[in-house]
This record gives sequence, C-alpha cells and structure tokens, in this order.
Amino acid sequence: MILRKRTTLEEAGLLKRVGVIVHPDAKRIKDIHSFHGLFEGFAVRTDTNFREAYEQAIQFGKVLGKRGGFMKNLMQQRICSSLVAGINTATALLAGKTLHEETDDREEDVAIQTDEERAVLELLLHWLKACAVDPKYEAVLHYLISENWLESRAVLYSASITILPAGLQMRWPCAFLKKLSVCMRGQDVVGYIKKAIVSVLKGKRLR
Repeated sequence: MILRKRTTLEEAGLLKRVGVIVHPDAKRIKDIHSFHGLFEGFAVRTDTNFREAYEQAIQFGKVLGKRGGFMKNLMQQRICSSLVAGINTATALLAGKTLHEETDDREEDVAIQTDEERAVLELLLHWLKACAVDPKYEAVLHYLISENWLESRAVLYSASITILPAGLQMRWPCAFLKKLSVCMRGQDVVGYIKKAIVSVLKGKRLR
C-alpha cells in the first residue's frame, strides 16, 4: 500500500502517468452478487449508523464554521477516509487535544471550544462506534479476495494509513508482507514505489 494519492505522485513527477481502469465497474466483476451488495453505482453502500454519523459530521462542520477557519469539513474527510480515522479524530478532540491540520497552502489548529461542538461530536462518535464494519475496508477486501487481486499482486494507493494495512495484516500476517509494500509517513516514497514495482510486482500486471 502506497500512502499517497496516485495523482499526487504523478503531479510531483514521481510516478509516470498511465491509463487506468476505473473501479467499481460491474462489467469487470467476477462475483456480481457481492459487488452489488457493496456498491451502488460508483458509491460504497453504507448502513444506517454510518449515514447518521455522516449527518452529524456535516452538523459538526456547521457548528465549527461559526467561528471561522477552513477545516469545517474535517470530520467528513475523516470518516470518508476510514471508520477508524473518524473515531480516532473525534476521540482526540473530545479528550481536549488540539489537532494541527494543513493543506497544500494553509494550516490551522482545531480544538473543541464550545459545549455545542462537544455535544455534536459526542453524538457523531456514538454513531461511528455503532457501525459494525467499515464499508471502505469491506470494498478493498472484496477486490483482494473475491476478485483475486491479492494473488494477481496489487499496489493500493491511499491518503490514509489508519485501517487498511492493519486490518489486512491481521487477516494475512505473513502473506500480506510478501505481497504488498506499505509506505508509512516520513519514509522514502520513491524507494517504496521502486521496491514494490521491482522486487514484488516485477513481471506482473498492475491494477
């Protein structure tokens, strides 16, 4: 797993632009029954608890926006990244921690300052913890197992490291390390890409 968006690597000149097949695509699926259970069009299906959490994330953004700043979409971004990312962020904020957030051109410190912010975030955390599974994680498992991407060798690009590598390594503690390269923050991105392509994926078709 490469901890970067593919477009970010391409724009930085670290990865050659190539044609890609966009998924989900029902026409390229082997297990169509499981596919329709996971996806609705291009979207990942979510349960009631996740949808309630997302509504609270929107509400938290509105409350946070009352005092300005650009991180009004913070919790929406987190829970769309992964369930664990949302839970960890909400828990940290409710514990009184200040989170330093940044984009390409802006930085901001985010912390709970009002009772209204705390109340909305507590309800958001409640719904997140009520979710039985992370729909994004289940979608990745579908491709790795049902569509046999694990055996075909795959490079996964993600802006989040919070759940997928840990969850996959728990499922395949040995095979995972042999078949997928994990790029952690602060480590050599180019080196990991070269290692993944040369030593792990050489001669294999990449997805």
